[in-house]
Amino acid sequence: MDIKIPEFAIPGNASLFSQACDLARRFAYSDGDKSGIGRLSERRLHSTLKFYYESDISLHEIKVGPYFADILTSSRIIEIQTGDLGLLRKKLDFFLPEHRVTVVHPMASELRISRIDPETGERTSSRKSPLHADIYTAVPQLYRIRPYLSHRNLAVRLVFLSMEEFRTPTKKHAWGRHKGSVRLERFPEALHYEVDLSTPEDYRVFLPNELPKRFTSSDLKCLTGCKNASLLLTILTSVGTVVRVGKIGNSYVYEIKE
Repeated sequence: MDIKIPEFAIPGNASLFSQACDLARRFAYSDGDKSGIGRLSERRLHSTLKFYYESDISLHEIKVGPYFADILTSSRIIEIQTGDLGLLRKKLDFFLPEHRVTVVHPMASELRISRIDPETGERTSSRKSPLHADIYTAVPQLYRIRPYLSHRNLAVRLVFLSMEEFRTPTKKHAWGRHKGSVRLERFPEALHYEVDLSTPEDYRVFLPNELPKRFTSSDLKCLTGCKNASLLLTILTSVGTVVRVGKIGNSYVYEIKE
């Protein structure tokens, strides 16, 4: 599948990302794990992004107060969160008053799911997922840190990648069948593009040009397909991108804030 890069996005640096993948692979092997699968949930994805944004390992995992920053440079802290952004709240409470912070959140614009035999560790099957993340996929996660999004020291970077996700069956039931599977690890394969969110202007990427001057969450949902249009408008209101100007029935009416 050819990934279309939106005009508002930053294309990924393929050469730099390849180097980061290699560094993360060597780092995993140095710990004595030849596969990198199953050591720690999502470790390879997290490690690769750390090397992508900062190749100097001496700047990784630096203690700042009671917490460890994924990357600490002279200008900012970079926190890479591959899962629930809400888990960063305590860190953000401590970091943001004194430090500029960039939260990096990776998502799969293309995903291949591979099944691993729990006994042999061999790949037993592989298929492409029909799901493809875009900026609207990030809305529920952004909502989890909504109170922080308007902070002058916070920036969010959404990173869209091709990944391979390794899964293994859950334990067999008494009748001998597996029910479901669990994710072991995600390996990044290519970085397609990035989207920076910092200012109210940045958040306009969520608003299509076809929106009328005044619009509701239903209008936004129809034009974008965003299933969480109401959450998105709550976010955009809190960061100052849109403003509520009235109500039609039970629906709030919004305008883009100039």
